Amino acid sequence: NIITWQRKSPNLIHPMTTLSLPFSATFSSHSFLFSSKEKNLRFRFKLQASTQQLSPNPDPPSPSSNPKTGVIIVGAGLAGLAAATKLNSENIPFLLIEASDAVGGRVRTDVVDGFLLDRGFQIFITAYPEAQKLLDYQALDLQKFYSGARIYLDGQFHTVADPLRHFVDSVKSLANPIGSVLDKLLIGSTRIRVLTKSDDEIISADEVPTIDLLRKIGFSNEILARFFRPFFGGIFFDTELETSSRLFDFIFKCLALGDNTLPAKGIGAIPNQLAAKLPPSSILFNRRVISIGFNEKNTATTVTLQDGEVLQSELGVILAVEEPEINKILAGGSSDINNARPVQGKPARSTVCLYFSAEKDQIPVQDPVLFLNGSGKGIVNNMFFATNVAPSYGPPGKALVSVSLIGLFEDVADDDLTAEVVRELSGWFGSSTVGSWRHLRTYRIGFAQPNQSPPTDLMKDPRVGPGLYLCGDHLTSATFDGALVSGRKAVEALLSDRALVKVVFFYGYETTALSVIQKSAPKLLDKETQTDRIHITVTSLHFAWFCIIIPKMEGRKATMQEQWSLYEAYNELHGLAQELKTPFDAPAVLVVGHQTDGKSALVEALMGFQFNHVGGGTKTRRPITLHMKYDPQCEDPACHLVSDEDPTYAHPKSLHEIQAYIESENMRLEKESSCQFSAKEIIIRVEYKYCPNLTIIDTPGLVAPAPGRKNQALQSQARAVEALVRAKMQHKEFIILCLEDCSDWSNATTRRVVMQVDPELSRTVIVSTKLDTKIPQFARSSDVEVFLSPPAHTLDGFILGESPFFTSVPSGRVGSGHESVFRSNDEFKQAISLREMEDIASLTEKLGRSLSVQERNRIGVSKLRSFLEELLQKRYMDNVPLIIPLLEKEYRSATRKLNEINKELSTLDEAKLKQKGREFHDLFLTKGKHCKMRGLMGEHLLVAMNAGMRLYGGAQYHRAMAEFRFVAGGIKCPQITREEIVNACGVEDIHDGTNYSRTACVIAVAKARDTFEPFLHQKDGEYLSGHDVFLRRVASAFNKCMEDLESTTRYVTWSLHNKNRAGLRQFLDSFGGTEQSATGNAGMSQDSSVGSASNEKHDSKSRMDVKLSHLASGIDSGSSIQTTDTKLADLLDNTLWNRRLAPSSERIVYALVQQIFHGIKEYFLASVELKFNCFLLMPVVDKLPALLRLDLESAFEDDLDNVFDITNLRHSFGQRKRDTEIDLKRIKRLKEKFRLINEQLNSHQLKAMDIRGL
Repeated sequence: NIITWQRKSPNLIHPMTTLSLPFSATFSSHSFLFSSKEKNLRFRFKLQASTQQLSPNPDPPSPSSNPKTGVIIVGAGLAGLAAATKLNSENIPFLLIEASDAVGGRVRTDVVDGFLLDRGFQIFITAYPEAQKLLDYQALDLQKFYSGARIYLDGQFHTVADPLRHFVDSVKSLANPIGSVLDKLLIGSTRIRVLTKSDDEIISADEVPTIDLLRKIGFSNEILARFFRPFFGGIFFDTELETSSRLFDFIFKCLALGDNTLPAKGIGAIPNQLAAKLPPSSILFNRRVISIGFNEKNTATTVTLQDGEVLQSELGVILAVEEPEINKILAGGSSDINNARPVQGKPARSTVCLYFSAEKDQIPVQDPVLFLNGSGKGIVNNMFFATNVAPSYGPPGKALVSVSLIGLFEDVADDDLTAEVVRELSGWFGSSTVGSWRHLRTYRIGFAQPNQSPPTDLMKDPRVGPGLYLCGDHLTSATFDGALVSGRKAVEALLSDRALVKVVFFYGYETTALSVIQKSAPKLLDKETQTDRIHITVTSLHFAWFCIIIPKMEGRKATMQEQWSLYEAYNELHGLAQELKTPFDAPAVLVVGHQTDGKSALVEALMGFQFNHVGGGTKTRRPITLHMKYDPQCEDPACHLVSDEDPTYAHPKSLHEIQAYIESENMRLEKESSCQFSAKEIIIRVEYKYCPNLTIIDTPGLVAPAPGRKNQALQSQARAVEALVRAKMQHKEFIILCLEDCSDWSNATTRRVVMQVDPELSRTVIVSTKLDTKIPQFARSSDVEVFLSPPAHTLDGFILGESPFFTSVPSGRVGSGHESVFRSNDEFKQAISLREMEDIASLTEKLGRSLSVQERNRIGVSKLRSFLEELLQKRYMDNVPLIIPLLEKEYRSATRKLNEINKELSTLDEAKLKQKGREFHDLFLTKGKHCKMRGLMGEHLLVAMNAGMRLYGGAQYHRAMAEFRFVAGGIKCPQITREEIVNACGVEDIHDGTNYSRTACVIAVAKARDTFEPFLHQKDGEYLSGHDVFLRRVASAFNKCMEDLESTTRYVTWSLHNKNRAGLRQFLDSFGGTEQSATGNAGMSQDSSVGSASNEKHDSKSRMDVKLSHLASGIDSGSSIQTTDTKLADLLDNTLWNRRLAPSSERIVYALVQQIFHGIKEYFLASVELKFNCFLLMPVVDKLPALLRLDLESAFEDDLDNVFDITNLRHSFGQRKRDTEIDLKRIKRLKEKFRLINEQLNSHQLKAMDIRGL
């Protein structure tokens, strides 16, 4: 850790014209790791301008001259080579020991007669994520297979093809007998399913045998036998398809994303490429390890070779061999290896591979296609012509045939096996063709793949014992990629266990580097060793190389033990505030910002680990509340998800499960058309060694939609989000973290919303995010000055902290997939710290000066976290005295509740229960009573006034009558035509005239009958069954009654000598205002007002009516009403009984019809209501109470327990009593704790803690 940098010559300085980024951009793969045991050593490094690499000086001795090394790797297969590659990239000394004469293990290629023979059927899929990081595909010169296969069935070959790569072939294959059209559609849906999952989700998903998964999807037996068994059986060496569905999904995804290939120089080119990047002296061939030795601490430190040589390891031993060989090595060690667990494996998968040579022109096809045996007969599973895929696999003019069998066929000799294969393939291609092939070699591979049938653990811990680690495809997936991943993970586990430190290089101004290192790096180290830990020697030039040491976070421990007790006090206070079920709301930090402001990323940086889905668009649709608690003993985040149904219960969840839950909730809300957001919080409790003591609420991102009708959906969504966020900000105890992503403080994007709730910004902390992207945007240092220290008039109010904070969060996710940037949360934390230092360095360079203390205290996630924690801790302490009165109130409330329960329990006897039943009957069933059962018993209407109210009983009856009046009373009089008036006049006893009064009555009655009679007959067919005879008798009696009435009663209301002048004047006197205006000519339309009958009665005079006088004579409304009526009467006396139908006569008939129709309607409404009151309501009022009383009393007499369920009621009250007693004791205990904490806070001057963890 004490490093001296020395420049050998000024001429070796890298020119700035070719290096505009920090040093790590060019030397990202050249970082150094040193054991924490070597703190007191001094290293000297030299800068080599020719290679632009840094290397230790002097060079370490070769393994052959010194058997002691850092790490010993046993086995040079893909897993061992991946481990060696990782160690080499970290400059950790290692020794790779291989028992054979070459690297590769099972991935080997032999040369026989000029042919390249892979040891077994092996293909390389280009979509393997780990392989994409380690291998140079261009150098491998990968040759592609045809994306599909040809399947031999019933003497013919049938093609199946990938529709995205060979569309025409796939369409032709729809009708072949390999499977139905539905089967091929299911293959497409399976492809979509696996592509929507990440690699981590696939590996951690629930598993079943592959055959069970395929049957569950719905594949037919035909396609299972003819395609899946030979194709995936050839990949897994398992024709029964018992392999885990996790491995199937992973392989299927890789096949969908990549190509099946062969390297031009054979499959062995892959391990050879990895080995070529390692130091030549780091690999020992033909050296078999027989045992491992352990020291007095039972840690693996030595390996013993077959020739008796012992090699020593300072850091650990990695076994990268197959499972049987692992157990042999562990069994060959000393007897004190009880900490090293043996590897318990299942029977391995085996295969036999046969190679034949042929003349190029004697093979039946020239396509690079895989042939499958879909008949289910014979021993051949699959075959292909290797030289069709990669011509380099054979000499010019020659063809190489590869045939694969599943199983070892131990009881069959090689010659017999070869003969059977030739005989079977002769049936495929013809005996003349196959008979000319020459057998080259047979490979019997007993351990072709580990058996990965369920149950499996594809994320096994590589640790076997202290200092002893495993790697290989048996720990992950049985693929090339799985072997590479396991090698890397084994090294990562070793580095983590050994608590190594990492050296990161920095290239820039001398003053900047000194400032960064002196002010930032010492904070990363233990307090007692801060002084003189870093020494830098530089020249007088402006630019130089520097280093910064970042210790592994697992090795960092708190140095002040007395601080831990104070942390515990805060943690307990925080925990009590979370658990308290009172109206009291604990202080919290509410994060508010727009969608692209980086809210969730900043929250994750504050927490120290990733848990959410971060990206563009709306990724948070429910507020996420994070109750964080500092726990120095918690190495990994311990997360609990509070149940939505029972807030008192929290489910322990992994980070992956929490992320999946949040994503599922977002998808559920996104599919809801009514409201795509929910104010109900997702509550997560977290304990972690890097967590601050904070409660943070991450809200949905605000949206600023574009105007216009086409963006109405987004505008509605923006209003919903803003309303949700504003409601959260209303809590006065919340500290608002306002995020702004802008370079000009005049743009108040998020502040515009925040200031609607907090106008003075008195409880708001402003944060400018994505600082690393803004610094390059400033052209002048003055712009940076204004940005870092905005003028007072720009930021209105009095913000917390007095000025904004500035943060940067490195992009990239934590995970093991190829899309992941960070392998662990520790790397994520280190990247945050480095980003903070780079921001300080960039700002220093832009300003041309060092940052002030105040400026540095506002830059970086760590500064923001410290400020928030101190602020929140102060709020906690200030709120302690306020909690005590609330606890007192809750204590009194719980006591009162307990007394009420005891009182209820004392009244559970027969007489009191009967009395309660009678009271319920009297007060609720008949008299009406306000209660809380309206949601269960009440009904609501759709269009009536107060339709949303849930009513029951009499209130519901009266509202139903009101709705009837509303609907029936709004019926309009139908249109009256001139033709109808003429027809209704008929022939009168008046000479050459007609009685228009009678005409109006005839029309009104006809219109009323047409309007209302259908309503009377709507329910004609809805009679009670079984009363036909009774109904016929009633109908007969009714008809006889009507006949008698009509034969005996006839009323005459007119006279030949009386023209009804008196009646007309009486009618006109009562017709001061008509129901409806009559305007226009003979064909005019009318608009009848809609309203209830009662409104028509009382409000007729307020309507805009036209008097009959206007209709007849057109006299202005200002004339005397009495004069008008007199003139109108004289006019009608001369014209009303005239057969000539003048316009005035037509209008007066229409007005009369309206008046008569209105009267008929009123009568209809009154009659219907009267009948309902008489025949429905009155029997209910008169008879129902007595019937209910009889029913209730009979229930009392039968069995009181069946009526009231006394047993369950007693049990319920007893449980409530016990719960209340527990709550009472808990509240009392909490009250005493808070009182004690309050006394302690008052008696001591507590200082705020700085828990800046990196």
